[in-house]
Amino acid sequence: MVDKNFYIRVGVLVALFGTFGVVNNVNAFSTAGRPPESWLENMAPATFGDYELVPEVPGSKVSYKMDKLTYDELNPIGICAQKWKKGIESYDVVIIAGDQMESFHDQRWCFVAQGWTLDQEKVIKFPTKSHGDIPGYLVQIERPGIPKTWALFTFQGPNGFRATTPEASKDYFMHEITTGKRFTGFSYRFIPQWTGATAEQVLKFAGDFIDRANETSKGIL
Repeated sequence: MVDKNFYIRVGVLVALFGTFGVVNNVNAFSTAGRPPESWLENMAPATFGDYELVPEVPGSKVSYKMDKLTYDELNPIGICAQKWKKGIESYDVVIIAGDQMESFHDQRWCFVAQGWTLDQEKVIKFPTKSHGDIPGYLVQIERPGIPKTWALFTFQGPNGFRATTPEASKDYFMHEITTGKRFTGFSYRFIPQWTGATAEQVLKFAGDFIDRANETSKGIL
């Protein structure tokens, strides 16, 4: 008589091999079917309230390009980096589009690598008209000779918005093993570029910006 634990072990192995096969199939997807980076840029706002976009070149929606190392490491569908100004206020906004969680790395470690010290860190929620209250990760950062400022991150994935990389990673993993398909999602990073910006100002700007991006992208962003 076969011990019932044998069947349990066989079931676990079958599940593991099935998952392994699905993940391998997902990882084998060619990037040939990906949209070009211009797809993301075209969806991004060109106007936003009383703020003025500072383009890299006249007529562009991009204020600067990330370096090749960043593209090689993240392998994103696209990155759209924008600078917005209104009087003394200015914000650096980065939207990343990707179909794998590796494109949405934990951006806190980028700050550490660039010499920033992370002070306050907390998961918060901020209001939007297009998505309701969404979660974000608010970090206070500082570097010698540079006043403290704030950074806000949020990820838009298969199950909506998430505040942290582990939460978003879990959503992507479960989506891939249950559907066998990749999901195209987005990450958002907001950093004020002037001294004295408050957390409340950053959250208000981020919520309004996401609403505007939702309009210009016809509901995709």
